[in-house]
Amino acid sequence: MSRPRPLARPLARPLALPLALPLALLLGAPRAHAQACGGDPRVAFTWTQPPRFPIEADESVRWPVDGGLRFAYRGDWCPSAEQVRFTDADGVEIPALLTLLAPAQLVQNGPAPEVIGLLKPLMTLAERADHTLRLSPPDVRLREYDDYEVTFKTRKDPMGSLEGFGGVGAVEVDGDLCGGAFVDIDAEDFSCVTPAHLQLKVSFRPLPLPEATYAVYRTRSVPRDEAGAVREREVDDTERLVGVVPGVTAERAARSISLSLPVLYAPLPREDCFRVAVLDEWGRERGDGGAEACVELRQPTEHCPPGCVPEAGNCVLIFPPAEPSAYNQPLTAPPCAHVGVHGADPRTPIPPLAEDLPPDLGPPEEDMAPPPPPPPPPAGEGCAQRPAPWGPKTLWPLWPLWTLWGLWRLCARRRPRAGAGEGRVAGGARVAGGAP
Repeated sequence: MSRPRPLARPLARPLALPLALPLALLLGAPRAHAQACGGDPRVAFTWTQPPRFPIEADESVRWPVDGGLRFAYRGDWCPSAEQVRFTDADGVEIPALLTLLAPAQLVQNGPAPEVIGLLKPLMTLAERADHTLRLSPPDVRLREYDDYEVTFKTRKDPMGSLEGFGGVGAVEVDGDLCGGAFVDIDAEDFSCVTPAHLQLKVSFRPLPLPEATYAVYRTRSVPRDEAGAVREREVDDTERLVGVVPGVTAERAARSISLSLPVLYAPLPREDCFRVAVLDEWGRERGDGGAEACVELRQPTEHCPPGCVPEAGNCVLIFPPAEPSAYNQPLTAPPCAHVGVHGADPRTPIPPLAEDLPPDLGPPEEDMAPPPPPPPPPAGEGCAQRPAPWGPKTLWPLWPLWTLWGLWRLCARRRPRAGAGEGRVAGGARVAGGAP
């Protein structure tokens, strides 16, 4: 008797298309929405290090001879070697390594974070000399961003010490909830929904060094229930880069500086924690002071303006309940590849810090150097200075042959010679004696 086929097999083919199409639309929606709602794809620059001032201006900053350059922008652009030019006053091109940092976007379809370019010359710059960095994106928002130039003059000193940075100072809601710190959900276009979000401010005291750069990280986000218990399934304890802040002058360093960034409104209540690290000329972390600051976010108890009653219809803004499903996972843009400018190898390794090396390896400069070649063999004649042409490694394939040859010789010695004992005739019969 033939085995009956399962019922699922005849139904699988007719149901494949009706089930696959909604599933594909559902799974593909976040990516398609992110691409359609990602803002203006054209490039717009926001800040540079050194600051973009004429060399003769009072605001112009003299740059260290070993310092790295920084530029921040928004838009869809991964620079190529042909789109970056770095020269001295005589137009001589300076080899450099370009690395790009893309912070995470915490609010889907919300404000896009800045992309940061870290340009490190692979040579010490000339002292007290003019230099020019020219960036040429293919598609810019404004005409002023075409062949965007940053000119500066170097000083005679290297980069200052980054010791003593205290890390993050405080995290708080950036302003009044009724005055713009809260942004309600934007669902006017169902294909491009922006969740409700808040503006936070991460503050810290900078070093008095314009060449320093600061990286801001969200270390964790911990939702809780009304009783204060952690909602374990919703905890995000992955540390994420969320922004980069340029250094400031010594006069400005007397006050705190901050980064303002959007975070999701939901889930509530929750605790968001941050840290700030200072970066050196290569973009390496040089300490965060061991500090971490957190902010407690809770459901607002009053609407806008304060004291209004929603039932009376006199509220301008009513804060919605923080629905657990009204938030998204952080989004990270595909990373751009390292770029070698003016002949530099894009695979150039970033040298490790001395404190990151084992104590027996010496300073980084010695580690990066290739090992010395082996010494040449001593000159002269003699058996001790020439490899033997024969040896155990060259003669071992002949040992089986020698063994067979020895066994054959042993058997040959034990056999009597013809005529001495037995005789052999045709047909295999043996006869005694020597003659027939």
